[in-house]
Amino acid sequence: MGNNSSEIRHLFNRIASRYDLGNNLISFGTHLFYKRKTIEETSLSEGDRFLDLCTGTGDLVIQGAKVVGNKGSAVGADFSIEMLEVARKRIVESGLKNAEVIYADVTDLPFEESSFDVATMAFGLRNIPEKEQVFKEVFRVLKNGGRLAVLEFSNPQEFVCPSLYRIYLNLFMPLIGGVASGNYKAYRYLAHSINQFPKTEKISKIAEDCGFQVKVVKFFGGSISLYNCLKP
Repeated sequence: MGNNSSEIRHLFNRIASRYDLGNNLISFGTHLFYKRKTIEETSLSEGDRFLDLCTGTGDLVIQGAKVVGNKGSAVGADFSIEMLEVARKRIVESGLKNAEVIYADVTDLPFEESSFDVATMAFGLRNIPEKEQVFKEVFRVLKNGGRLAVLEFSNPQEFVCPSLYRIYLNLFMPLIGGVASGNYKAYRYLAHSINQFPKTEKISKIAEDCGFQVKVVKFFGGSISLYNCLKP
């Protein structure tokens, strides 16, 4: 599959109902740990206005809403209608009144300048060809001093054992994810998107060129990178 956004949207719509199961299996549940670390790295606080991009089924928008409390608010944005439906149900079930999700293109956000204190994106950047435009838009909607944390798989060459990483990506991940979701194509695309993802230095340079100060934290032997971006 190429980088056609309509194809990618259709793919995520198809797997939405079993996406969380697939995530839990292919990551052995560790994705939730990394998402908690993402929230911690932003220093999100009570009363903040929080934005989660490519929110999917809502893991981070729910976590963020709990941190900011009733004095704050949390918004999740995504281009997959089916994913958003799952996220809305989870928000209702959680009893949160300060969280919502909206249909939006993350390269053209429907928010005014300086609207948010903190923004996050977990495992979504690789699905967006216009990466520079994402950073530009988030820079625009963040307040001065605001933070963006981007959690993403790293290019296999950055892992301590790249050949082992590629075996996992190209063989085991599509197999496990395909069985969980009933859609092997989706997880073959996932492996392809990780293999083709730019190296950490390239992503950091894109963010810096858009005005951010960037610090990178790596997890699990370099297979996952967290880009902590500050708007001065």
